[in-house]
Amino acid sequence: MDRRLFEVEEVAGYLGVTKVVVHSWVSERKIPYIEIGGLIKFDLRRIDTWIEECSVEPIIETWEDKNKLEIEKKVKKILDDTPPKKACSKCKKEKPIDEFHKNIRGKYKRSSYCKVCGNIDAVKRWKERKKVKKEAVEKKGEQPRSDDDKQICKICGKEKSLSEFYRDTRLRNGRTTQCKVCVRARQVGRDRKRKPGQPEKIRVEEKKDEKDKVPWAIGGTCRIENNKGKVIFENGKATCEEGEEWLRKKRLKEEKEE
Repeated sequence: MDRRLFEVEEVAGYLGVTKVVVHSWVSERKIPYIEIGGLIKFDLRRIDTWIEECSVEPIIETWEDKNKLEIEKKVKKILDDTPPKKACSKCKKEKPIDEFHKNIRGKYKRSSYCKVCGNIDAVKRWKERKKVKKEAVEKKGEQPRSDDDKQICKICGKEKSLSEFYRDTRLRNGRTTQCKVCVRARQVGRDRKRKPGQPEKIRVEEKKDEKDKVPWAIGGTCRIENNKGKVIFENGKATCEEGEEWLRKKRLKEEKEE
């Protein structure tokens, strides 16, 4: 009487694999097996059937099929390398995709009109805005302002020429309400606040004119601020206790140098 059931070691040798592979197939239920009293057994007839089911038939190709596949691959490569074309919605001309600006919402992630048409429209819109602005100025009877005109700074309250103010086309007069000196001073204060933990620094503003110097002439100093933007010395006088302390230290230093 022939044996029907075989052990794991025997099936592994029959299939030409290790016992670990057979156990993994059993755990994943990839191979037919029989469980009897907690023991794993294999039916050789079912194993032969399973082998036949797992077999793959070869593909027999003729030289015509091979040539056809090669031609299809070449055509696909040419199509992939060639950029697709798209029709412009304004000039109605079909152009390569590279002649359109990028746009995530458009077809092929490009805009609906080409770059040439987009540039032409941009120039037209700019000329129209310029014309409307000019007409509005003429209607109000206002004359264009030159750099020699004067304007009062909103921060320091001094009257200065327009050349000392930054340009800003969003405003009516085309200039900022704060002069360049005040804007820079505020920017320095912001930078100091962004970097906490640094030692206190004294900002010294010097005037170019001799008449703006203080009586005792500390290098032409007219105004001093601490790192918080607070004025501690101005026009030869201390404005707070911190300024008096700074002035006392400055004079002691000068006496030692002498």
